[in-house]
Amino acid sequence: MGRLLNYAFLIKLGFKVKKGRLINPSSVFYTNRDKYYEMLSRADSLRSDDLLSWCEYFLLGLKNEIEKIDSLLDKSYVEKEILFPLLKIAHDQKFITTEERKILEYLVSKDDMMMKSEELSHMGITDSRKKASTMAKLRDKKMIQPIVPNGRIYTIHFVNNYLLRGIMNVLQQKGFVSDFLNTK
Repeated sequence: MGRLLNYAFLIKLGFKVKKGRLINPSSVFYTNRDKYYEMLSRADSLRSDDLLSWCEYFLLGLKNEIEKIDSLLDKSYVEKEILFPLLKIAHDQKFITTEERKILEYLVSKDDMMMKSEELSHMGITDSRKKASTMAKLRDKKMIQPIVPNGRIYTIHFVNNYLLRGIMNVLQQKGFVSDFLNTK
């Protein structure tokens, strides 16, 4: 019931929790379940100081979630703290080749994160057949995808199991994935 009231309160204040649920108050509670139950138990007393403690606890958690969202909306942060480390891990574990890493890092570092096969010449691949085969291999491995079906402009694609798992690992290391999602 408390979570439902928290959602209602956020909606009343103008937060768009219905559309896409960008802010998830429940993530505050899942970060540390013991602390959540302790604070909830205190609030059940209905004493003013305990209710104030609950509000401070909840608002601090919400502030932390908003800061995480802000970080994930900052391309520079995502690039340096999530995507480049992900590609390094994938390369170190030999899930991607050195050439694939260079191409994906090039793609990530571009403002629009889009490229044509012609741009492979920046990485020393000048033969048109080699460019086509390199792009086809990346596409087949689900590391890139065309912006439009059958198009010639590509962007990075994280459906590849190794890249997706790598993102989840980096996000977990950075504190973006709540402990309750761990199945260890």
